[in-house]
Amino acid sequence: MKSNIYYIGDSWNEFPKHIENRVDDYLLYHGAGIEKVWQSSKGGRKNADITVLTIPGFVRSIQFMKDINTSLHMNTHFWCKTFYEHMQEDENFLDEYLAYYCNLLKGYYEEQKNLVYFIFNTGGWPYRHPYNMAYHGVEDFEQTMLDWFEESGMRYTYLNLQGQKGMCRKEEDAPNEDFIVRFGREYYDKTLGWNVPPCYHDKDIYPSDGVITDHHPSPEAEIIAAKHIEAYLAKTF
Repeated sequence: MKSNIYYIGDSWNEFPKHIENRVDDYLLYHGAGIEKVWQSSKGGRKNADITVLTIPGFVRSIQFMKDINTSLHMNTHFWCKTFYEHMQEDENFLDEYLAYYCNLLKGYYEEQKNLVYFIFNTGGWPYRHPYNMAYHGVEDFEQTMLDWFEESGMRYTYLNLQGQKGMCRKEEDAPNEDFIVRFGREYYDKTLGWNVPPCYHDKDIYPSDGVITDHHPSPEAEIIAAKHIEAYLAKTF
């Protein structure tokens, strides 16, 4: 397998530090959408035999789709709120957004030789957390995206650690299922004060006996991800 591998992504892209004999740097761009990750990685991608792009937050691409100019690096809460506002205002928005987003992924794949997309799911990320499309009546949105990747013919790999205990950075025990359901419905929208109704979680995102307060991968999950991607690359290239 070729050894010059460049790993790029947002804050879900910390796992490369666990890859043994890694000779290359990796791009970790906190809070960035796929466009910012791509633009910021241009130099490193030029010299890479293989580029692995860990899919970042889905809703963040609204900044570029809608050409929202801001001199500040806005957080995911801001982009969730902006996304929600557009969903409320335009019944065709999601279809237009998906067309933009999927064309972007296909365009990057055509541009970059030996590109691999990595969908790394801890706590519902990136297609169920923090924005839940079920609020808008769109069921199984994550599966819809996985089906699209499969049908696209592009190289991708999916690691699903959702609902498994110890896979998220901060988890807490829960007394019963009713508590988990209530927590999932209220934590982001009300407790954290996001006031974005679609930012809630179904109970299957959580471990059976606990809740999540930070959905980022735990160190254990990062090690699993490193082994997963190494095995995928060894098999594919």
